[in-house]
Amino acid sequence: MAASIHAYMEKGKKAILRAALTAASVGLLVEFWHLGIVIFLLVGVPISLVALGVAGGARPPWKIPAKDIFLYLAISIALVLGIVAYAEYTSRITK
Repeated sequence: MAASIHAYMEKGKKAILRAALTAASVGLLVEFWHLGIVIFLLVGVPISLVALGVAGGARPPWKIPAKDIFLYLAISIALVLGIVAYAEYTSRITK
């Protein structure tokens, strides 16, 4: 019985930590909005996304292996280049 109560208390602590991390993320996002749109987009949004991901149960960034980081980076760059190429292509068609 005591073990189940202890497990229940640990779940409650995790839920409180996740809620606090989410609230802090939203608060930081609001603060970055007041500092300007560039800081909001380049600093606030990425920090908020990482904090919300960790609050949701994702691995913290410092626990991701370097090989996976490079893979995620390559996929992100490929997506951005694909979107830029598509935008360039559609802008030339409409001229």
